[in-house]
Amino acid sequence: MGALDNKTILFSGVFEGHDRKDLEAQAEAAGAKLLSGVSKNLNYLVAGEKMGPQKKDKADELGVPILSLDDFLKMIGASDTAAPTPAPPAAPSVPVVIASFEVSSDVPQKAPYSLIPFRKGNKWGYATPDRRIVIDCVYDETDFIENEGPICLKKDGKSGAIDETGRVIIPFEYDKVQDGGEGMVAVKKDDKWGYFDSSGQPVTGFKYETAARFRDGLAPVMLKKKYGYINTKGEMVIAPQYSYVFEFSDGVAIVRPKKKYTLMDRQGNILLKEEYDSIRELTPKGYYCVTDSKNKAGLIDRNGNIIIPIEYNNWFEIDEMGWVLMTQGKKTGYLTLGKPVPESLKFPTKYKSIYPFSEGLSIVTSHNNRQGWVDRTGTELVPLVYLQVGNFHEGLSYFTDIQVGYQCSDGNGNKVPQDWGYVDRTGREVIMMDHHDAKPFSEGMASVSKNKQSGYIDKTGKKVIDLKYGYTEDFKNGYALVYIGDIDDYKNVVRFYIDKNGNEFYESK
Repeated sequence: MGALDNKTILFSGVFEGHDRKDLEAQAEAAGAKLLSGVSKNLNYLVAGEKMGPQKKDKADELGVPILSLDDFLKMIGASDTAAPTPAPPAAPSVPVVIASFEVSSDVPQKAPYSLIPFRKGNKWGYATPDRRIVIDCVYDETDFIENEGPICLKKDGKSGAIDETGRVIIPFEYDKVQDGGEGMVAVKKDDKWGYFDSSGQPVTGFKYETAARFRDGLAPVMLKKKYGYINTKGEMVIAPQYSYVFEFSDGVAIVRPKKKYTLMDRQGNILLKEEYDSIRELTPKGYYCVTDSKNKAGLIDRNGNIIIPIEYNNWFEIDEMGWVLMTQGKKTGYLTLGKPVPESLKFPTKYKSIYPFSEGLSIVTSHNNRQGWVDRTGTELVPLVYLQVGNFHEGLSYFTDIQVGYQCSDGNGNKVPQDWGYVDRTGREVIMMDHHDAKPFSEGMASVSKNKQSGYIDKTGKKVIDLKYGYTEDFKNGYALVYIGDIDDYKNVVRFYIDKNGNEFYESK
């Protein structure tokens, strides 16, 4: 049974690092049916960058849950949370206030990468930051090394693993090899999975129907269509008995004994008296959004205590202030589990839609479809005059005065794409509307495009990397993925990494 059986889904916008057709294929593999538009028959709308506000407004009006890419990946089992379930409108009520609510905003800083994926022709290897190749370009694809342990790769269609010197740890003779978490490697051979340790030694035989990552010392596996958990020694510590399970998180896992979900600890003890149609872990850890048999949503803690009554029509996210953004039909606004919400932002507000806060500012949309931002006091940064704006990143946000998806005139009667610019936190337009597309700033640079060519600008609007690529992604830890050709033409597009000086980790031959 797939995680999205009998559900309908729609992907809208741009998903960096992902081909939309691949995402749609994953959704279909999980049992979902693809729809082409927002309607009352839609269960989930997955929103990427540059999704038009009309789709969001219609989804809000119909009560269709809007998911991020991360939400979708969690739903199909790529993470430790369960799929939310849509629900019909319900009357709001006042939630319990938790005076001690706190969320840590500390983000761990990554160490600089020592090995950079390098593309040579159609093969990949690794180079040092000065572009010196140290692991030969003989692999089908490589990625940045984010975890300790073997590097899982493909070579001529077969999977294996190497260490950071290029030494083969697991021979390239398997159907699939992937990071198993906590120093383990999950390996697939002849439709069965097993685990190897970080030295490349087998820990289990090839006997599992599915295999996932270890977390908290345990990994979910399937035997005879039932899920259980093994430890890093390969010992079965929770017998296969569940119809579906997720990875552990802080000592708790979401499991489905039959048709409904509950919570379980590492000893196999069930923590809740009630079972729910869906459970999804939230940040901060220890809080869960649940839906009941009537498709009504609420919030519980890991002991089953009801924090927000189970009577709402949408599932929740909690921000660092303890505020919960609610949408019911045409009404939107915040409830609180922590610090007080100003009257102008309390549910229901005067706005048509509200987006989660970013850097202390939230995008709001008026009923005449104009956008702007409000701060935590509910004060509007500028009058709501823009047709679309973005979240603030590094003190700047992009905006446009021209409806997304439409064209405008260049003054000579010629039709050209809409223009985008940037404003600062005072609402001052600091980078003028001179780009046909714009993305958030990341590490002091923003990806922009003009005439179907993309590059990067700095915070003064100065072009720092020429607009010469078909598509460009954000910089992360000093490097960005760029594309030559049409990003939707996956077979023919050429993609590789560049650094912040524009040095390409690529050779055509």
